Amino acid sequence: MKLLAIILTVALGILAGAVSVWASNHTLADYDYSMTVAIDNQSGGALANTPIAINMNPSSLISGGFLQADAEDWRPVDGGEAALNGVAQGMASTSATWWIDVTQADGNLSTYAFHMGNNTATRDQGFRFDGTTDTITTADHADLDITNNLTLSVTTTLVAWPSSGTFISKSGAYAVGAQLNGATEEFFCTLTLAGAGAITLTADSDDNSDPLEAGTEYNVVCSMEAGPPNDRPRLFVNGVLSDSELHTDNIVSNASTVILGASVNGYLAMARVGHTSIASPTWVLQYDFEPDDLVETQQGNSGNSWTWLGMVEDVSAGGSDHDGDYSLTRDMTGITRWTYDLVSKSVVVIPPPATGVDLLGVADVNPVATQVPINFLGREFLSDVLDNPNLGIAAVAAWFIILTAVGLGLAFVVWKGTKSGILTAIPLPAMYWLGFAAGTPIALWIPILMSLVAIGAALGLKQLEA
Repeated sequence: MKLLAIILTVALGILAGAVSVWASNHTLADYDYSMTVAIDNQSGGALANTPIAINMNPSSLISGGFLQADAEDWRPVDGGEAALNGVAQGMASTSATWWIDVTQADGNLSTYAFHMGNNTATRDQGFRFDGTTDTITTADHADLDITNNLTLSVTTTLVAWPSSGTFISKSGAYAVGAQLNGATEEFFCTLTLAGAGAITLTADSDDNSDPLEAGTEYNVVCSMEAGPPNDRPRLFVNGVLSDSELHTDNIVSNASTVILGASVNGYLAMARVGHTSIASPTWVLQYDFEPDDLVETQQGNSGNSWTWLGMVEDVSAGGSDHDGDYSLTRDMTGITRWTYDLVSKSVVVIPPPATGVDLLGVADVNPVATQVPINFLGREFLSDVLDNPNLGIAAVAAWFIILTAVGLGLAFVVWKGTKSGILTAIPLPAMYWLGFAAGTPIALWIPILMSLVAIGAALGLKQLEA
């Protein structure tokens, strides 16, 4: 029953259409190619906006012309063509983990689709943290030991509001994050001052025209502006000043590493640390999290406790290079994932790589298409051998016609010369055996079947002759 369910689900995934509205004012019909993704969840628990690892070959997709070099035209969707959040990376790699957020019941097999191939499409990617152990760490540096005129800026969309999570944190110096104050959602900024100790600014729904809630994108900025007459910490949400204080002390300088995403269940689309000017900061750390900014260095498996490691490129221009190191622990036990059928919207481009085999030999041949499907006797064929569409015949059909015609012609000659039914039955199966031995795309069971038919026909003719 499980095998039947997989076959039916895969078939439905192949037949799924491609008309849906996405960002950048493009519909899925504007993308030239699609790839099917299957996920079989036998983990023992339901998936709820859970990041699922999909192994991809970005280098080949780019060199083949299926995908932009920066994956701006990658559009993951579910079976109903609703947009999925995802993270692409490792664009120069032949094996890289891409992530999509999946909601799926336990014991369920579902198919999804990756749409690609649109030179004008754009996409703003965020980096997903799962709220448990996922973090990005950046080594301490003098550039990051900012005691005044500090600016911390993040663009975030939370999947679930954390009890207390930090988007950017330098322990004992500064932090900006989100928390629950009882049942109230808040953003906060904590600064540790040399004399006053730790102070915290907060912003909740009462401080903004829109309520704070998961699933909405916010820009959160924490700044510490130098006097005179006094230093002024400020917290902004979407450009609106939410909280401020007056202080005379500078921020503590220490050797702590900078950590992003601790206890955050959601996305960071941008994270920056700056100094010098509040009005126009000099950014000394900037992560944009675009696909070509992320490089995977270790793929997770059961042997390394399902830990993925990688690098995030610092794209700031205001100081030294401060690339971050990400660590993601995401257990994929019992979750089987595979991709298949990279297709254009009308022509098969790459058929499934596996070849079906039974006890008698190869049961189905999967050539790579070099032309549109050709109809022959009511069936469609794809051929990488006979690719002249004017002939109207595909390779497999052509071989059947040739071998049958030669076999029947020889049978007629034998009959005219010998009048023997037994000898007349030999040429047709003999031609199929010869074709199989010569490597034509004919399965082994065909000459065997023709031989049995010929034997039956010979015996029948012998009875009639008697």
